[in-house]
Amino acid sequence: MTFIRRLVGIVILVTAVLASSAVRAERVGAYDFPFVDPLVATVVATPSANRVVLPEIEEGREALPFRVQPLPDRAVPPVFFFERFGAEFGLLAREGPAPLVFVIAGTGGSWKADINWRLATLLWDAGNHVIALPNQTHANFVVNASTTGVPGRLRDDAVDMHRLMRLALERVQNRIEVTEVHLTGYSLGATLAAFIAKLDDEMLATGEGGFDFERVLLLNPSVSLFTSIQLVDDMLDRFVAADPNAVADFLDRAFNAFSNIYVAGSPTDFAGDFVYRIYTALEPDSVDVEKLVGLAFRLSAVNLAFAADVLSDSGFMVPAGTVLGATDRRLTDIYVGARDKSFVDYFEQLYQPYFRRAEPGLTTEQMIEDASLRSIEQYLAGAEHVGFLGNEDDVILVPEDWDFLDRVFAGARSTVYPTGGHCGNYMQRDVAARIVEFFGSGWRPGTAGTAARGDRS
Repeated sequence: MTFIRRLVGIVILVTAVLASSAVRAERVGAYDFPFVDPLVATVVATPSANRVVLPEIEEGREALPFRVQPLPDRAVPPVFFFERFGAEFGLLAREGPAPLVFVIAGTGGSWKADINWRLATLLWDAGNHVIALPNQTHANFVVNASTTGVPGRLRDDAVDMHRLMRLALERVQNRIEVTEVHLTGYSLGATLAAFIAKLDDEMLATGEGGFDFERVLLLNPSVSLFTSIQLVDDMLDRFVAADPNAVADFLDRAFNAFSNIYVAGSPTDFAGDFVYRIYTALEPDSVDVEKLVGLAFRLSAVNLAFAADVLSDSGFMVPAGTVLGATDRRLTDIYVGARDKSFVDYFEQLYQPYFRRAEPGLTTEQMIEDASLRSIEQYLAGAEHVGFLGNEDDVILVPEDWDFLDRVFAGARSTVYPTGGHCGNYMQRDVAARIVEFFGSGWRPGTAGTAARGDRS
């Protein structure tokens, strides 16, 4: 599908979507997934009995790591000396010509975060070349690829990620033969993918060149970043109001469990398998499961805020003008003090002041709108090559978000499962097949089954 052919159908598609409020995303009925608690589904993901069988791949063999320099003139702060070699990505290559799928990790994730790794393996096993990318909130990206150093403004993040994607493809072009290019991402990576798709089409329209994505799949995207960060922050914060020691005691247990896992040499990523490993070590009750999900996001918030603070010298966590060394003794105190820093704190105390300095007069409301899929609703409504896959019980969405998704992604452009939590069911056999199908023959009306829209109030 070329860019020109895409434009031909936009008017017809927009008219159809806006004219009929009865047209909804396809909803799947009961399927082979065991967890009805969305938080347990988010943490535990798909048990082996329900999971698609994938090949074992190894970094350095099937998955090759690479680095590029999107911002070659940037001086890497001493405290991030380990990031000085450039922005990281991974390649899983097929023999001979094949489609290429870019996969963007979720909040805080590296290119080899647990979910990203599994999605890359799934798509590679289905016959695609895969380039696995970090999320824009991962420290490696913030330091090496974020122009502002303060992620969250999605149109800026899209420009930065698109640059990394172009450099990544140039770096490996002698290793793969590409027939067409696709894009996907999950969670925040999915939200960013929507903005990248729009940017790419704009570049093609103005003759700047682009990937001309054949298909783009958004997996469990956040509709409004501000709404989602409030939801995940609340998973910890609401317990503090009832019992100030409740979270501290849980954090002590969690960090002790994490220390034991880390000392044992198990690979861990805060955005992925960290949550599951802590879950199995703690055997938490239902309340602790919520705290655990909140903890994973809180750690991502702290890591993001630290990197952004150092890059922008904003004085949020580190006193302005401070130059931290790699083994600086002050780091321990900074991180202990940062334990209570949330995503909302990052937004209100670092992000907003930074962008108000850059653009005087920029309002809080405009910043919230800019960090939302609603700001590109007209584009998404007409972008027939962009699809959506999600779960009715996603813990980062509210009813208003679902109203938006129902309106914008209609019929065969969307598949919604009744359970699965936030990103918990991708490796379930039917869901995995649905993801692969999207990048193959595409989705067709009626192929996923339907179910009535649930009550999300």
